[in-house]
Amino acid sequence: MSALYLIAEIYPRTEKVKQARSEFDQLVSKTRAEEGCLLYDLVQEEGSNGWLMIEKWQSRAHWEDHIETDHVKHINSLDDLFERPTHLRFMTEVEI
Repeated sequence: MSALYLIAEIYPRTEKVKQARSEFDQLVSKTRAEEGCLLYDLVQEEGSNGWLMIEKWQSRAHWEDHIETDHVKHINSLDDLFERPTHLRFMTEVEI
């Protein structure tokens, strides 16, 4: 199985950034403890309001297990924290 990479583009509402940071702090710590999670970092481009979650999973199956966890379901239920839906970009390694 090849690793699955994912970039999630996240756009928290300006007035709810503090709450969003708190919620994502819990999400990140719980996710990093999951089986198959190789990388799970929340980053922000300088000068941008948007965040990127950069993820690497041992396999797509591990990521599919991840999205069924209570902590992911919780963050996905908090629609009022976000300006728009999260955009997911899936990638695999280029074999050279």
